[in-house]
Amino acid sequence: MEAMKISKRFFAFGILACIAIYVAYIKWHLDSKPVLGATEEIAESRRDKSTHQAVTTDLSVFYGIMFDAGSTGTRIHIFKFTQQPKETPRLNHETFKALKPGLSAYADDVEKSGQSIKELLEVAKNEVPMELWKFTPLVLKATAGLRLLPGEKAQKLLNKVKEIFQASPFFVRDNCVSIMNGTDEGISAWITINFLTGMVA
Repeated sequence: MEAMKISKRFFAFGILACIAIYVAYIKWHLDSKPVLGATEEIAESRRDKSTHQAVTTDLSVFYGIMFDAGSTGTRIHIFKFTQQPKETPRLNHETFKALKPGLSAYADDVEKSGQSIKELLEVAKNEVPMELWKFTPLVLKATAGLRLLPGEKAQKLLNKVKEIFQASPFFVRDNCVSIMNGTDEGISAWITINFLTGMVA
């Protein structure tokens, strides 16, 4: 497995990815609050949450997985965050791997598109501790390649990815797969500029 630093080319995407993953992580905490009146599912939820809190309290570590589906390839970024009590999480490490071609190359063969996604998910399974799989957000953001496809073909590819994600052991939300628009990419570039100039902590 190859661990690489965030390249300049993907730095803007990486910053936006970290933000998206952290938001998903916070939403997981909100959604995992128990509802009064439940029985066995409540007990199981509490046990899971207690286990997760124990792990993060002891290790101060959590992960996020971001897929970047570009026009030339599909890339996985596995982010490892560390956090001290009452402090902002810090990006501690990133594992990166890319496969070619991009998802858009499978517009006429949707089933085949899943092979690269499954291969990259295996990388994530090897990188993220098993006890944290169900608490690790999984997200895919597609860029120019899928934006240029006819809407129906692009949606079929996104649906296939979501199907694979939902079958994985990671934490998946309804909006886990989407296409970034030009505004999103512009915002990520703005964040990067501010980050590099020290205006954003």
